Amino acid sequence: MTADYTEAVKKHRFDFLYENGELAALIETVGCSDHLLIENVAVSPSFQGKGYGRMLMAHAEKLAASSNFEQVKLYTNKLFVENVQLYIRLGYRVDREEEVKRWHGGAHEQARARVTA
Repeated sequence: MTADYTEAVKKHRFDFLYENGELAALIETVGCSDHLLIENVAVSPSFQGKGYGRMLMAHAEKLAASSNFEQVKLYTNKLFVENVQLYIRLGYRVDREEEVKRWHGGAHEQARARVTA
């Protein structure tokens, strides 16, 4: 993980979902010039399968609408097939694929997809 969360917390919006006082999921969004970017959406493994990812995606869409953004965008590794399929089921589409060369502990991450609603 190379993200600088000290800076992200200052510049991005974070919304948290709690269940019984325990952090279950979060979504990080960034308002860009013409769209809302979902920088990160994460659901704790012990809370997966409860629809929290879908709830947070719907939340991001409401944020975008309330800020007059016509599009919501996110990036994902295209090898995470289940994630891409979820986004497509939610009405998103793969806008483009691009190669990203980054070193991650002995492996190269080589492709990601931009997904747009």
